[in-house]
Amino acid sequence: MATPKYIHINDKDNAVIALAGLKKGEVLEVDGEAITARDDIPQSHKMAIADIPEGAPVIKYGEEIGKAGTDIKKGDWVHAHNIAGSTNLQKVVDDRFAQNTGKGAAK
Repeated sequence: MATPKYIHINDKDNAVIALAGLKKGEVLEVDGEAITARDDIPQSHKMAIADIPEGAPVIKYGEEIGKAGTDIKKGDWVHAHNIAGSTNLQKVVDDRFAQNTGKGAAK
């Protein structure tokens, strides 16, 4: 059995996570479709598996992690350079660990 090259968790995802670095021109088969990496993609970074228009949500693990800051083409490296503003993941983490627990909450 071949070692997986990416993580694709949810059918809503428009980006997958590269388990190892991908070289520009390398082809991944995702859901039966051949997708060519248009950039070198570092290990643990994202690659678009669909065209994502500017302003559209970038979806990873079934959750929006930000909006495309520019048009992102299928096979592009998806990272801070093409996701507008901060990602939604920090808010999720902040909300989860900063909940008011009532009378005993820190003051």
